[in-house]
Amino acid sequence: MPITGIYEIDSLIGHVPRGWIVEFYGDYKVVKPLMHQTLAYQSRYYDTLLIHSREFGGLDPYLLNRLVKRNNGDIERIHVARGFRLQDVIESLTSQGLGEYGVIVLAYPYRYVPGNPAAYTEASRITGLIKKLAVNRRVIVFNEVSKNGYYYPDGGSLHHHTVHVIVGVWTRPGGRVTIRLFKHPWKPVGLTTTTNYNRIIGEKPWAAQHRLTEWLYIKN
Repeated sequence: MPITGIYEIDSLIGHVPRGWIVEFYGDYKVVKPLMHQTLAYQSRYYDTLLIHSREFGGLDPYLLNRLVKRNNGDIERIHVARGFRLQDVIESLTSQGLGEYGVIVLAYPYRYVPGNPAAYTEASRITGLIKKLAVNRRVIVFNEVSKNGYYYPDGGSLHHHTVHVIVGVWTRPGGRVTIRLFKHPWKPVGLTTTTNYNRIIGEKPWAAQHRLTEWLYIKN
């Protein structure tokens, strides 16, 4: 089953069986709307839980509602648990009610893990809980770039080895988005495709629109 509902991205990833963990990371400007789009698309088929770890913002209900309508999803099938500290994230990942969800989406699960390497035992703990969640369902992670400054997703080496598919997303000039495979069990690393940013946020250019300067233009 496709993951995001965006053809270029889903074609790059290919078939994703239950039990796999798929991760997107990179440019926040792309990661954020792609998370909303994925939630909307998955709500067509499953009760979906978002575990969102971010103090302020990051979840746009208006954008989500618009994307749900575009994808023929069901807003009532999307549930949200927010974490404002590390313990909140751990409690959400160990909640007794997780069995009712066919898909779990994790947004920035390592955000509250301190940046020093000694604290990454906490990251390993979160990774272990994510792995347990994926036993009989799909888990989709939207992550940040590593706090250590490397061009890899946050979470450390154990997380990197645990996730089955890792996809980097980055903006390009002209409203394009680069999507690149960084890890896949069946496909070569480095495969790349592109899509239009408007495809992700669900907007299409209006043929009749004009720049503000055109409306303000006054002939001498």
